[in-house]
Amino acid sequence: MEIEILAGEYAVCQIPKGQSMAPPKDRGGFWSVTETDEEVSLICRVDRIPETLQKETGWCVTRIRGVLDFSLVGVLLKVIQPLADRGISIFTVSTYNTDYILLKEECLEEAVQAWNEQGYHVRRESHD
Repeated sequence: MEIEILAGEYAVCQIPKGQSMAPPKDRGGFWSVTETDEEVSLICRVDRIPETLQKETGWCVTRIRGVLDFSLVGVLLKVIQPLADRGISIFTVSTYNTDYILLKEECLEEAVQAWNEQGYHVRRESHD
């Protein structure tokens, strides 16, 4: 299995309920908006967020490369278990095709080491 580290620093933001926010024309990198009946969250590169949003910066985004079939069981658990064993906190987002794992920048190298020890191939995104 291959894990890719996306380029750039990311932030997890909270958009006030009821506030609309048009995405920039050049979103660049990963961009995810999740809306529930209680809140709206945005994950994007730090250079793409409005200054007025409540945010936590310093996140890295990684993804499991390839398309994961819905019938697969335990893929995300296998990838995040080595991180949990090392006390690395994560934040995940799943899409139709794959899973994204966010972790704080200061934990990235330890996460890469944990994944390498499990036999995962970890690579950095080749473009920004």
